[in-house]
Amino acid sequence: MIRNDSYGLINTFSLLANQQTGIGTSRSKSEAIALNFGGGLSRKELEMLPQRDELIRRVIEIFPQSAAKAWFSLHIANNKAGDNLADEMMRYLEDLGDRLDATKIEQRAELYGVQEAFLLASCLARQFGKAYILVGVDDGNRLDKPIDKEAIASLRWLQVYDNSEILPISEHGHYPPQLYELVNWGKGTTKIHRSRLLPFWGNRVLHGLGRGDGVNIIQPLFDAYADWLQGIKAGSAMLHDFDVFTLGIKGLGQAMLGDRQTNTTTGSDAIIARATALDMGKSIVRGIIYDLENEQPGSVTRSYSGANEIVQALESRWVAVSGIPRFKLFGEIGGQGLANNQGLAMRAEWAILTQSFAQAWITNLRSLLKLAFLAKDTPSQNIPQFRLSPNYDLQLTLQEKMELEKAAAERSKILVDLGAIAPNEIRTGYEGSAFSPDIVLLLTSSPPGALRKDKSDIVSDQEWSNMANISASDWIVVANEVSDD
Repeated sequence: MIRNDSYGLINTFSLLANQQTGIGTSRSKSEAIALNFGGGLSRKELEMLPQRDELIRRVIEIFPQSAAKAWFSLHIANNKAGDNLADEMMRYLEDLGDRLDATKIEQRAELYGVQEAFLLASCLARQFGKAYILVGVDDGNRLDKPIDKEAIASLRWLQVYDNSEILPISEHGHYPPQLYELVNWGKGTTKIHRSRLLPFWGNRVLHGLGRGDGVNIIQPLFDAYADWLQGIKAGSAMLHDFDVFTLGIKGLGQAMLGDRQTNTTTGSDAIIARATALDMGKSIVRGIIYDLENEQPGSVTRSYSGANEIVQALESRWVAVSGIPRFKLFGEIGGQGLANNQGLAMRAEWAILTQSFAQAWITNLRSLLKLAFLAKDTPSQNIPQFRLSPNYDLQLTLQEKMELEKAAAERSKILVDLGAIAPNEIRTGYEGSAFSPDIVLLLTSSPPGALRKDKSDIVSDQEWSNMANISASDWIVVANEVSDD
């Protein structure tokens, strides 16, 4: 039997109760609210979230990847002309992942060069809170003994572990711990002295007497998402409330008056039941069933602004939590952005942020270099005065390079006109560069921009010093196509 009365509709729709819209409930807006007071993410969740969500993976990897790509410059004081010690030392550290004299055990192990090790350790630290690089120092001592800096034969390898694999051994009254424990799952444990470890932190939290520990970057992202999701639910409820309708019922006043006269609620109950049934039908079946003769439903037009801002609030929160600019986090720098001044400013900002992030690596890289300087199989067996600086990695587009080249040419023209520099000095700026080094300046009476390929027009090197006072309008730049003979 099909029932079209109000109570029949209520019984039908109540089977489809929805807490967010209030259908089938007391319609309390706080009834379905769940505040984010839970504990932290589990180890399993920290492992799985970067695999399930591309944005979380990007937040973990983007800073370490950019810093490893830009890397560092090593400057050694009192470097003699032609001395390539800085490059040799950096190459030595990079070869630790694949030494030519690697033993069979080392060949089977998971070893890394310095850039790859720093990248991986930093990613693990951001994902789990803390990570370590174990330095394979060949000094004749066991891993649980301090490094003997006077007996370092070589650095053999670098291995990377997260904070579930290397645990500090608590010592009452001693900080930082002198010994750590390497957990070899199923194979027992190995003690390691702190001098053989390079620590990396995610978000480092300092507390008490300089003590510090790391927290992962995923937890604040997840908390921001949970807060934002509650805002979305509340916003959805607001939108639902704004979507109201009107209902005209014949005999409404008479029904209410009858209740008063008989001291009953028969009429008001029927009205409430009817309105509830119509509301439930509108929310669930997206339509209103009404009595065509006795009821006239309608709608109220309302405007609601701010819904888009609620959605964008999560983006702003994630940008603040991650420290990554919006254009980089969400990949908003398109082809047009790369070719205009705004795109250049964005990439310049990112290069500066990458430098700031890489600055935290310097302490560990300095420690590693000091050990390498003392190793017997490196060009230096002492620690010279040296300085490390993160590289400023700003990649220019071809159009931007051409614009800079044009600006440089205009500046050179002005300086030549003023007699501040000789024309031959301009050429040195092109030697060994990405631009063609086969460039000469020709003295010609031809119109500006004309190309001269006659060998007699080529100016010899000996004549450059006598031509500083010639007007720049008399010079043109051409390719030197004269053969050697």
